[in-house]
Amino acid sequence: MATESMEVSTSVAASDTTYGDIYPPTSNAYTATTNDKVLVGGVETAITKYDIVNAAVKPADYDTLEIVYAWTNEGGTANIAYGVQTSADGANWITHTTATGAITAAGGSLLEVTGFQKFLRLYYTESGTGTMDVSAGLTFKKKVA
Repeated sequence: MATESMEVSTSVAASDTTYGDIYPPTSNAYTATTNDKVLVGGVETAITKYDIVNAAVKPADYDTLEIVYAWTNEGGTANIAYGVQTSADGANWITHTTATGAITAAGGSLLEVTGFQKFLRLYYTESGTGTMDVSAGLTFKKKVA
């Protein structure tokens, strides 16, 4: 079996739905120091920020996605429903898999997903007054003939 792994992390806000993009990956903006410069049309120009696109695997190349969650830093009273959403076009999302049982305390959980489309994202809906940090370790698996 061929595998590929990646990790996404986010903070789940109180009384809100939070998404963690898997594919396509989001870009991370980094603030540059004021002495970082680049030549633009022969003119030295200061850089204020730059973007780095996270490397990611293409979910469509795999059969199964195994997600290991680590729930930490609970604040308040958390009640988090979570799962996976998928899309064929990256614009119209459907809820593909919902975990059984909400997260109410720090700890870990496992979710296995099959039959997903080209685009994937994790979702977390917090219906309480708490917050929680989550780190999701993703392992894509493909049967090799």
